[in-house]
Amino acid sequence: MLQLESDFVSAPGLPHVPYTRRPTWFSLPLALLIELQAWLWTHVRPMVEAFLTLPLWRRLGLWSFAWLSRRPPWQAMIVVSALFIAFEPPKILAYYWIARHHWISGGLLYSATKLLEAGLVAVIERACRPALRKVPMYRRIYIWIARARRWARNRSRPWRLRLRKWRRRMRRLARPSPH
Repeated sequence: MLQLESDFVSAPGLPHVPYTRRPTWFSLPLALLIELQAWLWTHVRPMVEAFLTLPLWRRLGLWSFAWLSRRPPWQAMIVVSALFIAFEPPKILAYYWIARHHWISGGLLYSATKLLEAGLVAVIERACRPALRKVPMYRRIYIWIARARRWARNRSRPWRLRLRKWRRRMRRLARPSPH
């Protein structure tokens, strides 16, 4: 039986991806994008959870969680897939606005869409997870995402270490002199 970790930290049974010293220039942007999305969700998750604790959303959330958790695997997969598809038109509009040099409106629409998508997908995926784990395609996608996150973490490691050293050095320089 395949065991799946809850937050894509690691997936048991996956081969270890060796750390490479220098990231290649074509893979670095993808790795940074994956890491940025994971970092953003870490910081946005408390806001989403606080929003979902409001009385109206709490009742709606409990009802939808109960309803979604009773779905058979194929219906759960349709719900999650439809959610991803529903968020594509606003992202395409954001790309169009950015291409037309409406940077701020395009960036704001894209950011709002991604945040809303991440929050809803996380809530719905968590409700449907027991049923989704029975779907082979979902398991393959889940494992692929776990591998992609591990790959991104390994690729961006030298940059994250340099950034940490630079931040420490800046903090040291920003401290007032003891004289």
